[in-house]
Amino acid sequence: MDEDIKALLEKNLELAEENNHILRGIRRSNRISMIWSILYLLFIIGGGIVAFNYFKPYLIKAEDAYNSVVTTQNQIKSGIKNFLPK
Repeated sequence: MDEDIKALLEKNLELAEENNHILRGIRRSNRISMIWSILYLLFIIGGGIVAFNYFKPYLIKAEDAYNSVVTTQNQIKSGIKNFLPK
Protein backbone atom coordinates (compact mmCIF):
# COMPACT_ATOMS: atom_id res chain seq x y z
CA MET A 1 0.00 0.00 0.00
CA ASP A 2 2.84 2.37 0.74
CA GLU A 3 4.22 1.92 -2.76
CA ASP A 4 0.82 2.76 -4.30
CA ILE A 5 0.53 5.91 -2.22
CA LYS A 6 4.12 6.82 -3.04
CA ALA A 7 3.45 6.35 -6.77
CA LEU A 8 0.28 8.48 -6.55
CA LEU A 9 2.15 11.21 -4.68
CA GLU A 10 4.93 11.22 -7.29
CA LYS A 11 2.36 11.41 -10.08
CA ASN A 12 0.60 14.23 -8.22
CA LEU A 13 3.92 16.06 -7.83
CA GLU A 14 4.66 15.70 -11.57
CA LEU A 15 1.24 17.10 -12.45
CA ALA A 16 1.66 19.99 -10.01
CA GLU A 17 5.05 20.87 -11.51
CA GLU A 18 3.63 20.69 -15.03
CA ASN A 19 0.69 22.90 -13.99
CA ASN A 20 3.11 25.37 -12.43
CA HIS A 21 5.16 25.50 -15.64
CA ILE A 22 2.03 26.07 -17.76
CA LEU A 23 0.67 28.75 -15.40
CA ARG A 24 3.99 30.63 -15.39
CA GLY A 25 3.93 30.63 -19.19
CA ILE A 26 0.39 31.98 -19.23
CA ARG A 27 1.32 34.71 -16.73
CA ARG A 28 4.40 35.66 -18.78
CA SER A 29 2.31 35.80 -21.94
CA ASN A 30 -0.25 38.06 -20.23
CA ARG A 31 2.47 40.44 -19.03
CA ILE A 32 4.03 40.68 -22.48
CA SER A 33 0.60 41.23 -24.04
CA MET A 34 -0.19 44.00 -21.56
CA ILE A 35 3.13 45.73 -22.20
CA TRP A 36 2.60 45.62 -25.98
CA SER A 37 -0.96 46.95 -25.59
CA ILE A 38 0.27 49.88 -23.50
CA LEU A 39 3.07 50.63 -25.97
CA TYR A 40 0.59 50.45 -28.86
CA LEU A 41 -1.78 52.91 -27.17
CA LEU A 42 1.08 55.26 -26.32
CA PHE A 43 2.22 55.11 -29.96
CA ILE A 44 -1.28 55.89 -31.25
CA ILE A 45 -1.89 58.73 -28.77
CA GLY A 46 1.63 60.15 -29.19
CA GLY A 47 1.34 59.97 -32.96
CA GLY A 48 -1.93 61.87 -32.82
CA ILE A 49 -0.42 64.58 -30.64
CA VAL A 50 2.64 64.91 -32.87
CA ALA A 51 0.47 65.03 -36.00
CA PHE A 52 -1.76 67.70 -34.46
CA ASN A 53 1.24 69.85 -33.51
CA TYR A 54 2.71 69.39 -36.99
CA PHE A 55 -0.51 70.43 -38.76
CA LYS A 56 -1.52 73.11 -36.23
CA PRO A 57 -0.16 76.08 -38.25
CA TYR A 58 -2.00 74.87 -41.33
CA LEU A 59 -5.20 74.41 -39.34
CA ILE A 60 -4.91 77.93 -37.93
CA LYS A 61 -4.44 79.33 -41.46
CA ALA A 62 -7.47 77.37 -42.69
CA GLU A 63 -9.54 78.67 -39.78
CA ASP A 64 -8.49 82.25 -40.51
CA ALA A 65 -9.37 81.81 -44.20
CA TYR A 66 -12.78 80.41 -43.25
CA ASN A 67 -13.44 83.29 -40.86
CA SER A 68 -12.49 85.84 -43.53
CA VAL A 69 -14.86 84.17 -46.01
CA VAL A 70 -17.69 84.27 -43.46
CA THR A 71 -16.95 87.94 -42.69
CA THR A 72 -16.95 88.82 -46.38
CA GLN A 73 -20.18 86.93 -46.88
CA ASN A 74 -21.83 88.84 -44.03
CA GLN A 75 -20.60 92.15 -45.44
CA ILE A 76 -22.05 91.29 -48.86
CA LYS A 77 -25.40 90.40 -47.28
CA SER A 78 -25.52 93.67 -45.34
CA GLY A 79 -24.54 95.58 -48.51
CA ILE A 80 -27.33 93.94 -50.49
CA LYS A 81 -29.83 94.82 -47.75
CA ASN A 82 -28.81 98.50 -48.06
CA PHE A 83 -29.60 98.52 -51.80
CA LEU A 84 -32.96 96.81 -51.50
CA PRO A 85 -35.98 99.07 -51.21
CA LYS A 86 -37.77 99.06 -47.89
